[in-house]
Amino acid sequence: MTKRSERGLSGVFAALLLSCHAPHAAGAVSYGRLKAHFLLNGQPHPASLTISDGVYRKTFKEVTYLDELVPADATYAIEASVAADSPHAGGVTFKDVIPSFRIQPDALTEINVHLISGPEATAFSPVVLIEDRLAQARVNSVISPSSDGSRFTLNSRITGFPGSRVILDTIVEPLHREEGYLCPAPCAHILPAAVDCSVYCYTCSTTAVLQGNVWKENFNLCSLTLDTGGSGGVASTFQRFAAGTGGMVLNAALWNAAILKPARTELKSVTTGRTWVLQPPFKARRFPDFAVPAGAYLYTFVPPEGSGPHTGRNLALPMAVRDREISSLYLDFPPDGFKDFEPRVLGDNRLGLAVSGLRHSVSGRSLTVEVPNSGFKQDVAWVVAPLPADGSTHAVTVTVSDGRQVTTLRENYDYSLNPKTGQLLVVIQVPPGGGLYTVTF
Repeated sequence: MTKRSERGLSGVFAALLLSCHAPHAAGAVSYGRLKAHFLLNGQPHPASLTISDGVYRKTFKEVTYLDELVPADATYAIEASVAADSPHAGGVTFKDVIPSFRIQPDALTEINVHLISGPEATAFSPVVLIEDRLAQARVNSVISPSSDGSRFTLNSRITGFPGSRVILDTIVEPLHREEGYLCPAPCAHILPAAVDCSVYCYTCSTTAVLQGNVWKENFNLCSLTLDTGGSGGVASTFQRFAAGTGGMVLNAALWNAAILKPARTELKSVTTGRTWVLQPPFKARRFPDFAVPAGAYLYTFVPPEGSGPHTGRNLALPMAVRDREISSLYLDFPPDGFKDFEPRVLGDNRLGLAVSGLRHSVSGRSLTVEVPNSGFKQDVAWVVAPLPADGSTHAVTVTVSDGRQVTTLRENYDYSLNPKTGQLLVVIQVPPGGGLYTVTF
């Protein structure tokens, strides 16, 4: 989940539990009937929903109710404009990406989608995001801090109608101060210890089925049980990062609006060359994906062979990990690949909300890209500038202008060069405020 307002509502928004994406089985795709009601404070409210399995892709814009035949297993992206917590704060864009949401094939699934308003956006306070129409789910949480304030335990309890399915969502970083928290394994709220994922699990959203007093995770790849109701709850311990360290987490990676599970992800220090690797299968997972010394890094997302983008694979993105903060990343690979001299937004830390569009021009051996980054304090984006990699392609220089001065950027700190067959993909890290970038080659 991510939000922003004119005041720059900040913080890293993640989901309460997890979602494991199962590869689609070969052969015919199963479909089911979905009825979805979009609610804000219990009342109908317009929202947009994109559903994609990589082949089927459809967006339903500004609807309060949906009745549609859709793939039984697909990625859901929910987006809506909701009121802020102050009449003078402007609107808030709510967005949540559910990597894999499964409905019953050849049957009817009816759900409520609860759009989260500004007052509900409280750190470490789980709320109901999606529930079966008759679930009547409720969640209660208590935070118990340690005596020295360096860590705390979050205890949550869920009740509802037996047999219901529910997705819970929360924020795992304070909204009003720049401080992230590490959740060591076992992290029952985000990456439960009972989960043995042979593929990558995203910390975006999860579904659970209430069977008696036990919540059971809905996807077969992961085995998750959470005691709820009168029989107990779920608890996780969060602790402050050590001084001089920070974190990095992949919120989601999409191709044609459908989720991609990485075969491997890597984080490499620009200054020391040390590399951290996250590669299935996992025995234990903590949140965030990486906890590393603060500094400059190159992050590489490696999709499985034969899936996802067929051009521009394995791109290295320059990224900064800041002291006691969590840097997040959302990737959106274009379904048609990268075309020479046509810049594309590759990702950001706001689930696709940081950059609304690009303008570009070509003059001689220079490609100029205007990036209108929203400018909120923590908004970061990554833009790909594709160049033809022929014999005349020489050393690349990247500069940025903010309207007052021109600055020459540093390779691997501010941009990276990714040679591919017939192309050179220049990945530029765009900080808050954006700018006018010129790539000379």
